[in-house]
Amino acid sequence: MTANVMRRAWEIAREAAKRFGGTAREYILGGAVKEAWKEAKAMTKEEKIAKLEKLGFRRWTKAGYDRLYVGAEKLGLEVERYKSGNVCWAAWKGEQISNSKAGRMLADKTYIDVTTWTLHSTSDILAEEAQKLMATVA
Repeated sequence: MTANVMRRAWEIAREAAKRFGGTAREYILGGAVKEAWKEAKAMTKEEKIAKLEKLGFRRWTKAGYDRLYVGAEKLGLEVERYKSGNVCWAAWKGEQISNSKAGRMLADKTYIDVTTWTLHSTSDILAEEAQKLMATVA
C-alpha cells in the first residue's frame, strides 16, 4: 500500500509541477504525499470489495452475514486431481506438500467479515496469505 501511495504522490507532484511550475520534489515536500494518503484512505468499502473480488474473493450474504470468502487455490495452493476429485499432487508456493495437507487446506475456511473488516480463518498459513491480499487494497 505504501508503495502505491508514493507512486500516486509522485504523480500528483509531477502534475502540479507541470501546471504551476517548479520541480516535482518541491511538491512532494509541499504536500503531495499527504494528498495521496488522503485519496488512499477515501477508497470506499465497496471499491475494496470489488478489488478483492477481482483477486478471487467471493461475496456471500445471508441471514445478516456479509462475508468475502477465498479458497486456498486463490492463495497459492496448486492442486492436480484424480477423476474422482481426490488430490493426486499438490504444492504450496512452489514446494510440494502431501495430498492430505492439501485436502485440509482446501477444506479450511478463510473469509473477511465485511461489516467489521476482520479476517477469519481456520488455517494460519492461509490467513497470512489472505492478509497480504487485504493489505494490497486496504
